[in-house]
Amino acid sequence: LAPWKIRLLRIAPSADLQSDLTCDLLTADLVPFPGVGLVVESAIVQYEALSYTWGYPVLTKSINCSGLRLPVSETMYEALRYIRRKDITSYL
Repeated sequence: LAPWKIRLLRIAPSADLQSDLTCDLLTADLVPFPGVGLVVESAIVQYEALSYTWGYPVLTKSINCSGLRLPVSETMYEALRYIRRKDITSYL
């Protein structure tokens, strides 16, 4: 990963809070103004940062990320569900 790039988690929206979490891991270019350049969407997008270090990770949940099932802890799963929006894509 080049020094001017970061990875973003794109979370698909859902009006159903109980629906499965679906996301994609993307590479974005840092730009000199608010947001990042998301090459795959040819757009500048705003994103939120999530600091996550809550205890020893016990991977009891899973999310669908870029077509794969990835194990995550229950606290991470709940944080992602809380951040997911009903009608627009979220970026972390």
